[in-house]
Amino acid sequence: MEYRVSAEEWMAHGAELASHLRAGGRFAPLIVRRGEGRLVVSDGNHRLAALHTLGLPAAWVLIWSDLPSP
Repeated sequence: MEYRVSAEEWMAHGAELASHLRAGGRFAPLIVRRGEGRLVVSDGNHRLAALHTLGLPAAWVLIWSDLPSP
C-alpha cells in the first residue's frame, strides 16, 4: 500500500526512529519485494531512512516475491 506524507512528517518520523536506534532500540525487519531484477522496499521506508541517517550499512529484511524462482 502506498501513501503520501508531507516532507515535514517524513523527516520528523525518520528522526524519531533514528533516536530510537541511537538509544539502543530495535525495530522490525524491512519488507522488500522482488520484481523485475531489483528489490523494492514495501514496508519500512522510514526505518530505512533512519538507518541511512545513522550511517548504518545493513538491516534485516524479509524478501517477498510472487515471481517464480529463477
